[in-house]
Amino acid sequence: MAKLPDSGRDLEASLSKGGLDLAQFQHLPDLVPAIIAVYSSKTGQYIFVSKSVRKILGYTAQEFLDGGIELITSLVHPDDITSLLTKNELALREANRTQPKLNNEAIVDFEYRIRHKQGHWVWLQTEGSVYDRTPRGKVHHIINVSADITERKKAEAELRDLSAELERRVEERSKRLELALSASHMGIWEWDLTTNQLEWSDQLKTIYGVKPRTRITYKKYLSLLHPADRPKQLQIVKKALKNANVYETEHRIVWPDGSVHWVQGNGQIVKEAGKPIKVIGTARNIDARKQAELQIQESEERFRMMADSAPVMIWIADTNKMLTYFNKVWLDYTGRTLEEECGKGWKHSIHPADVTMVTDMYNQTFDKRTSYSMEYRVRHHDGSYHWFLDNGRPLFSKDKVFMGYIGSCVDIDEIKSANERRRKLELKNAALAVERQQLMALNQAKDEFISLASHQLRTPATGVKQYIGMVLEGYVGELSSQQRNMLSRAYSSNDRQLKVLSDLLLVARIDAGKLRLNKKKVDLAALMKDVLHEQQSVFEEKQQAVELAMPTKLVAKVDAKYIRMVLENLINNASKYSPPKKTIVVIGKKTGRFISLSVRDHGIGISKKDQLKLYQKFSRLGNNASSNIDSNGLGLYWSKKIIDLHNGQLAVESRLRRGSTFTVKLPT
Repeated sequence: MAKLPDSGRDLEASLSKGGLDLAQFQHLPDLVPAIIAVYSSKTGQYIFVSKSVRKILGYTAQEFLDGGIELITSLVHPDDITSLLTKNELALREANRTQPKLNNEAIVDFEYRIRHKQGHWVWLQTEGSVYDRTPRGKVHHIINVSADITERKKAEAELRDLSAELERRVEERSKRLELALSASHMGIWEWDLTTNQLEWSDQLKTIYGVKPRTRITYKKYLSLLHPADRPKQLQIVKKALKNANVYETEHRIVWPDGSVHWVQGNGQIVKEAGKPIKVIGTARNIDARKQAELQIQESEERFRMMADSAPVMIWIADTNKMLTYFNKVWLDYTGRTLEEECGKGWKHSIHPADVTMVTDMYNQTFDKRTSYSMEYRVRHHDGSYHWFLDNGRPLFSKDKVFMGYIGSCVDIDEIKSANERRRKLELKNAALAVERQQLMALNQAKDEFISLASHQLRTPATGVKQYIGMVLEGYVGELSSQQRNMLSRAYSSNDRQLKVLSDLLLVARIDAGKLRLNKKKVDLAALMKDVLHEQQSVFEEKQQAVELAMPTKLVAKVDAKYIRMVLENLINNASKYSPPKKTIVVIGKKTGRFISLSVRDHGIGISKKDQLKLYQKFSRLGNNASSNIDSNGLGLYWSKKIIDLHNGQLAVESRLRRGSTFTVKLPT
C-alpha cells in the first residue's frame, strides 16, 4: 500500500477506527490494471492511490498523495476540466441529496484526458463510487477506478476512418478498375493465364517489400504469401476462375526481410468466348486497419477480464434491447452458458413473479435512455433465489451516439432477509445488555477519545485558519468579492470549529481532573472591563448597549486565565441570546468575604425545566428561539466546573421572554 504522508497518519488511524480499512487495497494494483484512489469528499485529500498510477501516468503514488486534488486538476486537459468538475460536483450533490444506499454505489462515470509526467496525453475512464457515508448519510469517502483507454480511443478513431474508407470503396465498387489505375496508393497487377506471366506496378512491389527492378514470376508471388494463408488464397482464386467474375481477399504476406504484413486484394476475371484469359486487380496494405482491429479486440478482452474479476454481476445490451454479454460471475451464479443467457434468454433466470416488473422497467428506461435501479430475484444454479440490486445506465459514444446499456447486479439477499434482520436484532439486544454494565468504562474512553481527537484536530485547524487569514489579507494577490465572501465564511466556520475544539479540550481536562489553578490576586473589576472592551465589536454589530455598575476595584485570589474564560462565556451568551438594540447590564459588588459578578440580559429567557439541565454537557434549550442559535452545549458546563474549583458559585435567575441573570460568586 502506498505510504500516507505524515500529515495524514492521524487521519488514516481515525478512518480505520471509523471502518475504512486501507489495508484492503494493498493488493489491488496486482489484480486490476487501473488506478484505484480513495479521497475525502470534504477535504479532497487522497488517502490511498494504487501503485499502478506510475505505470499509467508516470507519477508515483506518493506524488499524488502529496499533490492531492490540486495536482490532479492541474493535469487534466483544459477542454475536459470544466465538464469533469461539473459532473463530479453534480454527482456528489445528488448522492448527498438522495437517501443512502449501499456502499460502493456508482455515482459518476466520465472519460477525460490527463497529462502524463513525460508530457503526452493519456485518456482515462473513471468511475467514482461512494465508499462510505457519515452517520448522517452524507458521502464521506469516494473511491475512483480509472482505466487507461488511450489505445482504445486511438483504435476507435482509426477504425472509424477505415470504416469510412471501406464504405466509400463499396459505394464506388463499380469503378474499381478505373480507381486502381489512378490510385497511387494501390498496387496494380495483371496475370496472363495463357502465358502464366505476371506484371506488377512499382507500387505493388513496394507493398510486397521487393525492389522495383525485381522480376515477378508466379513462383515468386507464391513465395511471398504467408505459408499459413497460401492454400486458402489459391483456393479463392481457383474458385473465382471457375464460378465468378470478381473476388476479394485479405491475407498475410512475408517480406524478404522476414516481416509479416496484411494486404487486401481485388481481382477481376477477363473472359474471351466464355473462357478466362487473364486476371487484373489491385492490392493495398491494410496493416493499420488490422492493428486497429487487434487493439480493439485486446481492449475488449481487457474489459472482459476486468468484468470477470469484479465482485458483481455485469451485463451489456445492444441498441435493440438484446443482451449480448454477461460476465463470469453471472454465469457462475446461474449455471447457464453465455449463449443461453444472451438475447432474451436471461429472463429464464429471473423469478417468475418478478419477470413482468423487470421487463417493463427495462423497456421503459431503455426507450427513454435513462438510468434505473431495481430489486428482483435471480435463480441460483442450485435452484434457490437471491435478491439482487440491478443498476443499469445507457451507453453513449463520445459523439453522443447511443450504443446500448450496461448494468451491474449486487447480491442483497441478506439485507432483504427477515430472518437476518431478526437475528441482528437479537444480537443487538444481547449487546445492549452487556453495554449497560460497561457504561462507566465507555464514558471514560469517550472522554479520552475527545481529548485525543481535539488535540489532533486543533493543530491542522489552526493552520487552516492562519492560511485563510493570509489569503484574506492579500498575501497571494487580490481576491474577487465572491472569493472573499467564500473565504470569510470558511474563516468563520474554522473559528467556530476551533472554539468547539477548545471547549472539548477544556472539558476533557476538567473531567480527567487535570485542570490545575494558578491563583493570584486579580482585580476582577479591571478584568471585566477588559472583557467588555474586547466584545465591543460584537455589541456594535447587534446595536446592543452595555451598562456597567461596579466599584473601581474588586480584588480576589483567582486564576485570571480561567475566570476570564468564564466571564467571556457569560458576556458572549448574553449578547447571543439577546435581540438587537437591547441592553446588557453588568453588576459587580463585594459582600462580606465574597465578590459577585452578575450579567443580566433581556433575551429569550430559560424555562424552569431547562434550568435543571443547564449545566449538563451538550445541553440545549428546548424552545424554538434557542434552536437557531449556534451553541455546542459545553460553555456553561465547564464554566460551572471552573467556578466550583474556585470554591465559588454560578447561579441563574430567568423567566421565559424576560431575560436571564447569571451570577458568579467568588471568595476573596
